[in-house]
Amino acid sequence: DEIARLCRFAEFAAGETVVREEEPSDGRVYILVSGRVSISVNDRFILSLNRRGDLVGEMGLIGEERRSATVRADTPARFVVLASAAELLDGSDHSYRLRYYFTRMLTAILADKLRITSERAKLYEDAILDHRRAEAHTADLEERISHNLRQIRLYSHLVESVHDAILIGGLEGMVEHANPA
Repeated sequence: DEIARLCRFAEFAAGETVVREEEPSDGRVYILVSGRVSISVNDRFILSLNRRGDLVGEMGLIGEERRSATVRADTPARFVVLASAAELLDGSDHSYRLRYYFTRMLTAILADKLRITSERAKLYEDAILDHRRAEAHTADLEERISHNLRQIRLYSHLVESVHDAILIGGLEGMVEHANPA
């Protein structure tokens, strides 16, 4: 009875928005039953969810006044919607057991999302470090090339004299000018 009073089913067609970023959070939490949805922030794709039990809208339970992301159905999607998850966590007249299981489920999902976010942050940090190393290596190579070009220019302007012969070499190492000797 308690679960039935707090839950309902909701279906969304492919392309339909489940929740929209920056809209006020209404305390509803969506539990994916079937389908696939995409999460985006500032119109940038973040991730897809397609596992039964994936949550959408849970951030509203932990202090967000506005939705932090847009969730759009990629395929027809079906959810169990907790109409007032905040009321469930509040501990009003609902059973301890129901609150306990919901809180455990929410904690497990949030821990999983935190782990994924941490992994992505590590990958991002590694990419930044790789980029910095590549920039430093590029700068080193550019300096070496510049040094070598200066030496080539110096050598190309040298005049060599062997048995009264004078040769002038170009940048490619070819003789550009030779006197008749």
